[in-house]
Amino acid sequence: YMGVARLAEIQAGLLAGGMAEDTPLAMIENATLGNQRECRSNLGELLRDAGRFALKSPAILVIGEVTRDIVSQPISLSA
Repeated sequence: YMGVARLAEIQAGLLAGGMAEDTPLAMIENATLGNQRECRSNLGELLRDAGRFALKSPAILVIGEVTRDIVSQPISLSA
């Protein structure tokens, strides 16, 4: 449900829709958990880097310039 199994389809659709290959993105596995892992990449290298990173579900894919600000920052869960 988070797209890991459909990365090739997601990448192809975004590129076909006109998104640039150098669009930054972040893959975040096990977000908010003690074993959270993060990998930065770009749309053109998504499949290669996801393979090198051995990305597994549950993981989210965050796409765009916002990833420059949110990745590797402490996650605050305040009420």
